[in-house]
Amino acid sequence: MVSNWMKRLKMMRISKYAIIICLLLSLVFAGFTIYGANTGNFNIYVAGSDVSVAVYMKDDKSDLGSHLSVPTLEKMYDNTFSYLPADIVSGQGTPERHLGTKNDEYNRYIAFSLCLVNQSERAIDYTVNLSVVGTREGATGGKVISAMRVALIKGEEPLNTAKIYAAPESTPENEQFLNEALKEYGEYPTPVNYFISEEQLFSEDYNELPAGGEEKFTVIIWLEGCDVDCIDNLFGGKIRMRLDFLGK
Repeated sequence: MVSNWMKRLKMMRISKYAIIICLLLSLVFAGFTIYGANTGNFNIYVAGSDVSVAVYMKDDKSDLGSHLSVPTLEKMYDNTFSYLPADIVSGQGTPERHLGTKNDEYNRYIAFSLCLVNQSERAIDYTVNLSVVGTREGATGGKVISAMRVALIKGEEPLNTAKIYAAPESTPENEQFLNEALKEYGEYPTPVNYFISEEQLFSEDYNELPAGGEEKFTVIIWLEGCDVDCIDNLFGGKIRMRLDFLGK
């Protein structure tokens, strides 16, 4: 049976997927209200608070503010963790790519690095949330989220320290298929964290970002070609996501 799975995997590795990943990145403050705009961006309305935080993706901080939009891919092909660039956090060999968009030129993954800035007069705690705000199934019913992987890296830690998030496999047989495939193509360096739900993918808490302090985060998103669900029924599927930073 495993032999048949591996033959299927090799077919998946050369299949093409027209998966449109629309990533909306916005900074949110605890207690504030977010309204979606037709443009795909988010307007942020601010109430009084002693918490003041911002984000930026340009090394000169010229885009420092409460909202960022991240360029995405019109289509995405399958990939796996071991094929990601080892230096994607530090800048892929070029200092000017320390921050900003790092999408793959061959449409195999979406990636970006940003910095969170605490502009408050005191240290703050904060939460990082990634949520789904809209989906469309593939033409024959495939769900993008079932084959999608997300990696989150804090600071300048190397790629092999990433926290990896995924949907749980639907059956023990699918789990076995994935594990056998990853043995061939490269196993994940850290255990997988399951998505909280199909609406909220992860929520991570961090403490004591000092006044004036900054913290870098790198996010990587790909379709796992070793996953049994990474097949042609994903064709035409879409997913829209939002990354929120909640200061408190």
